[in-house]
Amino acid sequence: LGSPALADVHESAGCEVITVSARGEITIVAATGTILDQHSLPEGAYVERPLIADVDGDDEAELVLAADGWRIVVATLAGAVEQEVPVRGNVREGLVLSDLNGDGLLELLAATECARLYCFSTAARSGWTHPRGGPDLNGCILPIGPTYRQVAGESHRRPPRQLRITVPDLNRNQPFATAVVDLPRSYRNRNLVAVLRQQDRIIGATVAPAKEGPLTIPYFRDNPIPLELDLTLETIGGKTKTRYEPIPIHTVRSVPVLLPSREEFVTAIAEWGQAYRVPAKWGLPEIEGKDSWTVATYMPETWVQYGLADEPFIRDAIPRIDAPATETARMFSPTHPAWMAMKNSDVPFFLMNGYFQPAGRYPDPVYDAVVAMAGDRFLGFPVHEWAYRVWKDQLEDAVTKPDDPVEATAIFHDNFERLMDQTHGRIYAGEGYCMVAHQAYAWGAPMCYAEIGENMPCMPLQMAMIRGAARQYGGRPWGAYISNWFRGAVLDSRFRPPEEPRVRWSPPDIAAGPDCGHSPSLEFRLAMAAHLSGASLVHHESDAFHGSVFVRETSPNRFTMSEHGDAFSRWYEYADTHQTRGVPYTPIAFLVDFDHGWRLRENVYGVWDPDRGATSMEQVFTHVYNWEERLDFERGYLPNGPYGDVFDVVTDDASSAVLESYGVLWLLGNLEITQSLRRDLEDYVKRGGILVVDSAHAASFPQTFLGISLSPRPLHATGIQTALQAIPPIVCPIPYRPMRLDRDVLALAWTEAGAPLVTWRRVGQGAVIVSATEHWLDSDDRLAPVAGAVLRSLVDAFVPVSTTADVQLLINQTASGFIIGLINNNGVTKVPTEPAVMDEQGERDCLLSFAGTPPNRFESRMGDFQWNVPANGLRTVLAPGDVSVVEVFLGR
Repeated sequence: LGSPALADVHESAGCEVITVSARGEITIVAATGTILDQHSLPEGAYVERPLIADVDGDDEAELVLAADGWRIVVATLAGAVEQEVPVRGNVREGLVLSDLNGDGLLELLAATECARLYCFSTAARSGWTHPRGGPDLNGCILPIGPTYRQVAGESHRRPPRQLRITVPDLNRNQPFATAVVDLPRSYRNRNLVAVLRQQDRIIGATVAPAKEGPLTIPYFRDNPIPLELDLTLETIGGKTKTRYEPIPIHTVRSVPVLLPSREEFVTAIAEWGQAYRVPAKWGLPEIEGKDSWTVATYMPETWVQYGLADEPFIRDAIPRIDAPATETARMFSPTHPAWMAMKNSDVPFFLMNGYFQPAGRYPDPVYDAVVAMAGDRFLGFPVHEWAYRVWKDQLEDAVTKPDDPVEATAIFHDNFERLMDQTHGRIYAGEGYCMVAHQAYAWGAPMCYAEIGENMPCMPLQMAMIRGAARQYGGRPWGAYISNWFRGAVLDSRFRPPEEPRVRWSPPDIAAGPDCGHSPSLEFRLAMAAHLSGASLVHHESDAFHGSVFVRETSPNRFTMSEHGDAFSRWYEYADTHQTRGVPYTPIAFLVDFDHGWRLRENVYGVWDPDRGATSMEQVFTHVYNWEERLDFERGYLPNGPYGDVFDVVTDDASSAVLESYGVLWLLGNLEITQSLRRDLEDYVKRGGILVVDSAHAASFPQTFLGISLSPRPLHATGIQTALQAIPPIVCPIPYRPMRLDRDVLALAWTEAGAPLVTWRRVGQGAVIVSATEHWLDSDDRLAPVAGAVLRSLVDAFVPVSTTADVQLLINQTASGFIIGLINNNGVTKVPTEPAVMDEQGERDCLLSFAGTPPNRFESRMGDFQWNVPANGLRTVLAPGDVSVVEVFLGR
């Protein structure tokens, strides 16, 4: 998953591909795809960007790569370590070999996370020298050269007035940190070179356009020697214009705050939390009398051939009939082979009129005949990934870009209107790479579905988005569409003779084979998570492809149920047996802009670089769902969040009734607080809700409501004092707006200088919590730790069930208690083309704790639960990839 090396290291003709995994597994692959050799380096964590060169001059190629533990490893291609070179810091972005001095020999360059650039001599003259596709080494400090050194005798000006430099306290356990320089004004067409040093020792530097505002300097500091800052103004071409005299940095003493008791705050929000109940209107929507269905491709003869025609998850499924409008013989009409079957059936059905967009509009007489025959049982036309097509074709790759996000949303809207016309308004709108269910529902879609498990990360966030959208627009049904595609590999269970290759390529850029694609374990967990999250429909994308994902062909025309079939059968058996699943308990909602145009790891609408508002969405959601920003080894699809899946996402066009459905509203992103929205939010609080804002949104509310006034000019905090929870060391200063508090406002957190950082105030029957931070971010656009402290307090107050185990927690409320799902996403490792590997170390011992009075009885639905008397909670043990579900009964 890193960058492979290409080099001639084997007896076979031509170059081979050499890969090194993060665990140090070395693989040499021929150009044909055949694996020639496999070896392993000693146990450790390695950067997957190997270099290949004869660095010691012994006529044998060596493998050179960075590893954790502040070292560079030189090894044979068989994995034997020949040398370990120590460096200060980890070389996270890989190494570079280049002849810097023109002597014909290559030098090895290593830039570390600790503001160090190393250069080592080698005996190599050629090799695989650079693992990157370009010169941009992300995350590295720019090289510090002679241009930046102080030169004796040069004149220096005094630094600008009001220049503020903020540096975190020395932390020997975490020496890599960031300083912030606030510039009082901009210097047009100039770059500012900032060098941070201790006497003659440079510890950090940066170069950036000299604009008004904060400039960040990453640095490495491991001792208390005083700091100095050198500032130089240069032209864009690098010519020095102005040097400022060395600026001493004086540390400011912290002002300890006698932390008041948090009891009043905790007691107050606990009362609001205990009073919260899932609104009655959140009852799961039903389709033809059921709130849970599976969907399968309509192919009765094939299912008979596979031996699956009587399998309940096929027999009871909603059929998806392939019937394009452009082919008269296949269009769904009274002459279609499935017409009489659907007419005599009592199950709903879909019509597949094309995949990514309708093949054409069904003629009105034909459509009218379908509706007359089936009525509401006809659910409409699925349209797959409509938003991604628009994103790629009309926004990201458009010759003329939209002017702003509102115009980009309008482009989506125009396309959706055409889709609505082509589907007679009965669209089943699919979203994969783009999270736009709110928009589709707002523009009239009766149902939506989220594609999960392909290259779309963080399924719990997708569920929060689409569930919140469905609730926001009247409690509409929604589906989960599970894909087997994994990094360009898909399952192919067709029989072939043993002499054929293990992995075939069909088409050339897709790996297909019996062990390709996602693991059965992940697909079972995805189906269970979707069901517990409230999905009305669950389908498997690949059911009709590759000889069917649900069967394995053991010999020509002889089939047995595959592990994937077993997984889906297990899920359906659970869903069919336990038809009462309660309503997902999500008392907290994130309120975002309808035109946000955001999706994980991407530019806004694929056009604009993320600003702090968009970055705050990324950082908050990454924290809430504990997503590692990686999709390798299946970990990024279904992560274990620290708070449980107790959140929805709604947009700023939600009605006041929708807003009042939630116990907590957390404003996030680039929300424009209009007069109407402000009035709704103020009424929401007065009627008993808890509103959480930071300075980016607080400025839109009156002081009489918040109880605070904000200073227009931000300062920077280098520490946080709070009784809410322990705060990790601050490595980067946090911008905040100084606040003046009214008498009835209480502080929950302070800066190291004793300035209020988080406040709360009762307003009417509810409360408003204000953070002085800017979009909850520090100066490096990472989440400020105070956000997690506030989140933890709210979740503890509003969520009646908790576990300290590292598992995914889902809670559904019933009339008599709760249904609790635990999903263990640990210990299952899967690469795209190999079988899954189970690690026993991934087993988790889970104890469910209950706020208030414990349940008076429980029933295990899946897994084994026992009441633990000393701990006063329910205990279960989950093997890697296991799911456990228990129903608890409260009161009488």
